[in-house]
Amino acid sequence: MSYIRTALLAAAVVVFLPFTAQAQLASSDAAAFIGTWELGLDTPQGPMAMNLSLKDVDGKVAAEISAPPMLPDVQKISDVSKDGTGVLLKYMLEAQGMQIPTKILLAPAGDGKWTANFDFMDGQFTVQGTAVKK
Repeated sequence: MSYIRTALLAAAVVVFLPFTAQAQLASSDAAAFIGTWELGLDTPQGPMAMNLSLKDVDGKVAAEISAPPMLPDVQKISDVSKDGTGVLLKYMLEAQGMQIPTKILLAPAGDGKWTANFDFMDGQFTVQGTAVKK
């Protein structure tokens, strides 16, 4: 019986592994986004600023985000992909011991302005924000 469970678990891992792979966007496909950003958003708790850094690491985009003092620890984002004219960043936000699935869509809004739209917990909470490249 233990062998059957182990085999089923291994089969499930093999089947679902491709769906958990993280995207690695080539830096050349995201040249306009590489740099340091300040993301601004209005939450029910008031305005919040987040620091986002997009870097070229070995030809791929690597990202880090923080929001001191509320979220002082820098969190790495390795799932970065192209989404239309924007860049989509997916990661698990670690806040007060909880892991919250988070997506940020960083996109041009015209006239040199940018947006940063947040999706928490797969659409259960969304926030539209701004983005300013430093």
